[in-house]
Amino acid sequence: MKICILTTSRSAFASPHYTKEAGSLIQAGHSVVIIAPCPGGRDPSDPVANYLGHRVIPLVVGEAGGRMRKLLRLPSLFRLAIREHCDVYEAMEPASLFVGVALKVATGRRLAYNSREDYPMSLAVNTHLRGLTGLLHAVFARLEAILLLFVDHCFAVTAPMASRLRGRRRPSSLLMNLPLREFGSEISMSRASPSDPFGVIFTGYPTMPVAMSEMIEALALLRGRGHDASLTFLGCPPDHPAALEWLATTARLSLEEWVHLLPEVAPREVACHLAKAHCGSILYRPTGYTRRVVHVVKLYEYMACGLPIVASNFPGLTKTIEAEECGVVADPCSPTAIADALERLILDPEYAARLADNGRRAFLDRFSWEVVGLEYVSVMEGLGLQKKQLQGAGSSPSARP
Repeated sequence: MKICILTTSRSAFASPHYTKEAGSLIQAGHSVVIIAPCPGGRDPSDPVANYLGHRVIPLVVGEAGGRMRKLLRLPSLFRLAIREHCDVYEAMEPASLFVGVALKVATGRRLAYNSREDYPMSLAVNTHLRGLTGLLHAVFARLEAILLLFVDHCFAVTAPMASRLRGRRRPSSLLMNLPLREFGSEISMSRASPSDPFGVIFTGYPTMPVAMSEMIEALALLRGRGHDASLTFLGCPPDHPAALEWLATTARLSLEEWVHLLPEVAPREVACHLAKAHCGSILYRPTGYTRRVVHVVKLYEYMACGLPIVASNFPGLTKTIEAEECGVVADPCSPTAIADALERLILDPEYAARLADNGRRAFLDRFSWEVVGLEYVSVMEGLGLQKKQLQGAGSSPSARP
């Protein structure tokens, strides 16, 4: 069976489609091609960039660009994909889903939709037209519903999203973006020492909903209380435009030595940075999106690496953290509440270690990619089988005389 993974905005080498989904399909004996942007001029033939050796067709070499540039590339995505004569197409976002629908109509192939976000809500919020958010959400949801009529199977990254897709009467599966079981398995030799400053790390892109200023102010409170602590933002280089506010806060509080802004690193290097920390942060400011949608892979990466977690006290995060007893929650808008939560971990190392052990155990038992990957492959194989059965029925001679 041959599968073509389509995306207009995600890097060809980004998780989950490159590391996990394509890898699982290839391991099961299937042929996979990824058609996606190759940012930073990365060459798919470069073994450093394409470190797993998957077959990648660049949609564009360089940055993906804004929404309009992505939309203008849809005809190219269609032309590249239809040449591959695949059994199943898998779309990763609404734009590539539009192309997937066109491919299905043109070829009769099976179509899967891998919804990694609540896209109608995300698109409505990201227009920054607050007075029109509700209307825009309804419009985008309706457009998505029309496209879903052509989809043979949907994958959703959270249970609420899976329920929403099933509400559209589409066969749907929960496909959480979980780390591979090997993630963090070799970091024990380089773990941070208890004598090191208590290191808090946040991994991810520097977006405004991240409570970075609040975390920096909480660090100042901790150090003012006599605790030797530091804060690292991985994925936020100092020259990033969004970092200006946080650099100013750091300078105002004289924390330059204790706040580290580091650029994005390859997925395989994230665990090395987590090994140097004592706690993982998932602190987002409350917005219409962050309060409703929680599907952060960093939660499970922290669990995989045996880090206790401090997170925003939003329902989705609180439910998982309390159920697994792997961290503490705090009001992300209150530096004092954040500092209090972190201080609890600092003052009670045994409690912090118990949270870390709980998270690591839960990851191994229930929250690794290997747990969900088998079902994903099974569904995709089922779609490929449907396509072959339809072809066989169409080519068989009529039973009538």
